[in-house]
Amino acid sequence: MTGRWRGTTEQGSEEIMLEDRGDSVVIRVGGDEAVGRRVAGGRIEGEVAGRAGTVRFVLERRGAQLAARFTLTQVDGRTEEPPEVLFVRVEEGGGERTGGSGGEGERPEALVGHWRYTETFARDGISWATDTHLVLEADGVCRSWSRTEGSVSSSEPEERGRWKTEGRELLLQPEGGGAWQSSGHFAADGDRLMLTLPNGDKRVFERL
Repeated sequence: MTGRWRGTTEQGSEEIMLEDRGDSVVIRVGGDEAVGRRVAGGRIEGEVAGRAGTVRFVLERRGAQLAARFTLTQVDGRTEEPPEVLFVRVEEGGGERTGGSGGEGERPEALVGHWRYTETFARDGISWATDTHLVLEADGVCRSWSRTEGSVSSSEPEERGRWKTEGRELLLQPEGGGAWQSSGHFAADGDRLMLTLPNGDKRVFERL
């Protein structure tokens, strides 16, 4: 989520700056700053107390957009809920990135890093553990390999390619081009990445 985002409110165009810190996100609007925390489903929630009352906010990714909802509870107890605001990321050159099935898509900062999924087996005196590594780099490069240790030992060579997301789906493309393949729907929460595979199986990766 780190970066500059732009949306349109009833008062006109507004920009916010986000700094992703894993379990929390720092939000800067003008000269004001607030810290939100990650909750279930990858949402960011937080609140800011001021002279006019308390503002509670919820941020949620929706594909290439960032949906923001605000609730103001005034000191006299009255509550106001302005319309939801949709933000899009502003690139360094000033343009807005919206993604698309034929382009680079999105590469959420929460997914960038080195991830490991461990699968174990033990039965009838046979045991082994397989570590599957997935590296998602900020520039769109991805690398993956696996290593099995135990009663059976083996290793798979590193594979390289490209990665992107569309909505909540993680897509990988082999090095040299070719069709984008779905790795399932993702949910990232700080140091954990859960992939729900097309067949419904779930794999939980840990950040290294």
